[in-house]
Amino acid sequence: VHAGWLSALAVGAVVFAVARNVLAGAMNERLEGCLALIAAAMLLHAALWLNARTTTRRAMGELRGRTQRALDRGALALFAIAFLAMFRESFETTVFLEALSIDAPSAVVWGAAVGAALLLGLVFAVSRLGLRLPMTTLFKISTVVLVVTAAVLLGQGIHAFEEVGILPSRPMPFLRIEFLGIYPDRIGLLAQLAVALAPILWKAFPARSKVARFDGAPDPGE
Repeated sequence: VHAGWLSALAVGAVVFAVARNVLAGAMNERLEGCLALIAAAMLLHAALWLNARTTTRRAMGELRGRTQRALDRGALALFAIAFLAMFRESFETTVFLEALSIDAPSAVVWGAAVGAALLLGLVFAVSRLGLRLPMTTLFKISTVVLVVTAAVLLGQGIHAFEEVGILPSRPMPFLRIEFLGIYPDRIGLLAQLAVALAPILWKAFPARSKVARFDGAPDPGE
């Protein structure tokens, strides 16, 4: 298992380095906007996934089932599951880091290195020291971080598209904080507000539909 996810982590780092070199000569406002919007969509999808407990439980159950079947087949199957699961996350992280590294590549490298060190520390603490992570709290914190980062990238992507004329500019009196993706523009601010509200609406509407089905269900005693 450890060989699988560590190998996927190394491959992800190589993919990031290669993609960085390939895109370096072709980078422009249009490509920057595309990368930022793709990364924002991926982060929002991850945040909504983490915010849905039923989805998380189902995914964990499927992963346990696949792991048990892999144990029956041998070490190679278990290696493949660990590699594929981690490589998927590594690929998404590569796109995300490419979008972040447009303005500050050195800061992204240092941030990724610190994150990898913390990840290795958590793996050691859980596997060797028996540390139990508060998963509910961890998911909530991760959701907030993902949504905030998605809103930042969304604002930067929309601004890049406005710079090249793909989207119309709708200026308004507001703050301008470029590293947070905040610009005095109606389109960008409304889009960021929608992203910020997405997890709340995601949880509210399914809850209402469940209440409606419960209220409309016939009484067993009737």
